[in-house]
Order: sequence, then structure tokens, then C-alpha cells
Amino acid sequence: MTSNIRCDEQVTVLKRCIGKTLTMFGLFKKKDPRDEIMKRYKAMLAESHRLSTVDRRASDLKRAEAEALLDQLDRTPAKG
Repeated sequence: MTSNIRCDEQVTVLKRCIGKTLTMFGLFKKKDPRDEIMKRYKAMLAESHRLSTVDRRASDLKRAEAEALLDQLDRTPAKG
């Protein structure tokens, strides 16, 4: 059996379907800046905790950076 759709039309349909799928899974949606800051904050706290057993001064500096991010989070408006 042969298809009545030309090859370039098939490619266009596939691109449209793939685009919808990627958007559906949120791959191209903009992320909330507050979520990004919170993610970085949690990573810095984890790093601070890891450093606390090795180098207390480095741990305190990392904790201070995390607190600065928390202040930035408070100043950032919520999306929506």
C-alpha cells in the first residue's frame, strides 16, 4: 500500500507531533526563577553540610552564600 501523503508533508506532521510531545512534557517551558534559586540553595546547603566534617571555615562560607541566595529568593517575585 502506498500513502497519499508526500514525504515532506509526513516530515511536517512528525515535527508537529514531536513539538507537541516535547511541550507536553515541559521540556521547553520556562522555569520559575524561584525554583531555580531554591534548587541552588539546597545544593549549597548540602555542600555546606559535607564541608562541615572537613573544613569548618569553608562550610561557614558556603552557608553564608546559601543565606544570600535565600535573601535573593525573598526578593524575587513569584511567577504567575
